[in-house]
Amino acid sequence: MAAANPGNGGAHKILLVDDAQAICETYGGMLRKKGYYVDTVNSGEQAIQKIGDTPYDIVLLDIKLEGISGLETLQRIRSQNRDIKVVIMSAYLTESHIEQSYQLGVCNCIEKPFSIETLSMSIRQALSLL
Repeated sequence: MAAANPGNGGAHKILLVDDAQAICETYGGMLRKKGYYVDTVNSGEQAIQKIGDTPYDIVLLDIKLEGISGLETLQRIRSQNRDIKVVIMSAYLTESHIEQSYQLGVCNCIEKPFSIETLSMSIRQALSLL
């Protein structure tokens, strides 16, 4: 798990959930440079625990995770916190995934690979709903 950038004080808090450590490091680092406070975890179980401990503004959630799936993680997140903004990200998005995700109140679904600009735009859109 990567440490958050401590210098951001009032910055929006993001939890990045992806089982690929390279994704967590790359996008986590880019988002920190943009001024966000970012924590990363590699499983749904870790995400649920972190959300119970920390008030995040946004969760960036991969659909395909080891252990419990991203959709099951999303369902558990919703049982803990109906208001947290969630953006789904996956290389394996199907119509069913997208439909289920929106029924569970996600802000957006983005397909991997994506640019940091696409990710930033999705985060800004989600933050505008706060």
